[in-house]
Amino acid sequence: HELIPTLILPLTWMKHFDCPKGLKVQIRKKWLKDKAKEFYPELKKVTLATADAILITKYVKENV
Repeated sequence: HELIPTLILPLTWMKHFDCPKGLKVQIRKKWLKDKAKEFYPELKKVTLATADAILITKYVKENV
């Protein structure tokens, strides 16, 4: 498919969603999970493990 990979650092996509700085890891992960649910309420199961992937995908769709 000749896709060209693009490196996107966590700081970049988290900043795009206005993730507060200085949060402890578990609090930040919950914040990101809640943000993913807010954007995609139709998704039945947003977990701490999938929230990053959901938000990275949204970031890429909007910016790359």
